[in-house]
Amino acid sequence: MLKLYHYRNNIWTVCVRLVLAEKGLDYEMVNVDLFAGEHLKPEFVALNPYHKVPLLEDGAVAVPESWIINEYLEDRYPSPPLMPRDARDRARARAIVDYANRFFFPHVYDLLIELVVKPRIPAMGEPSPGAVTKSKEALPAAFERLEHELGGREFFAGDFSIVDCEIIPFVAGLADVDMAIPPKCGNLRRWLQRVGERPSYRAAEVDSRFTASLLRESAA
Repeated sequence: MLKLYHYRNNIWTVCVRLVLAEKGLDYEMVNVDLFAGEHLKPEFVALNPYHKVPLLEDGAVAVPESWIINEYLEDRYPSPPLMPRDARDRARARAIVDYANRFFFPHVYDLLIELVVKPRIPAMGEPSPGAVTKSKEALPAAFERLEHELGGREFFAGDFSIVDCEIIPFVAGLADVDMAIPPKCGNLRRWLQRVGERPSYRAAEVDSRFTASLLRESAA
């Protein structure tokens, strides 16, 4: 059986779980406690020299990084397809994820760290107001780009794809930092509602990410 190494369903793990759910694949979740240093143990480093999660183990194959994992799953388990068949469309799909990796994901992640994680895990240090300001100032341009890429499409690559799976957890994560998609980004707002209705959204526990679990614990 496939094994997915993770830490408390972190945001990149959800990206992979969405693809696994869409493809109907069974897998085992293996928790790696980052705060206990389990990702630095020799047996884990032997699987992933980056000592990061998520990591997918498929028999003798160990694949790191959510986007690489999802492309591997597409190649290894091609039905149903989650990437366009046309080379030009595939290149566009990869370019959207590359843009999001550079200019969208880091800012959402920084906000989650500064506003959600640090206040609940003192060992990580004090929140940085400068980092919060920087991320909030950068996000409007990212929203506009994603809005443009959607255009009149239902999903980023036309049909539901890996691209959507990579972006969903980060857009959903905005709720944890009391942010919302700007009203002028109607395409993106409708897209979030659309993907939230898919069975894979529930199966991947998009709303039960690491940061969401911290929020629940602090409210208990």
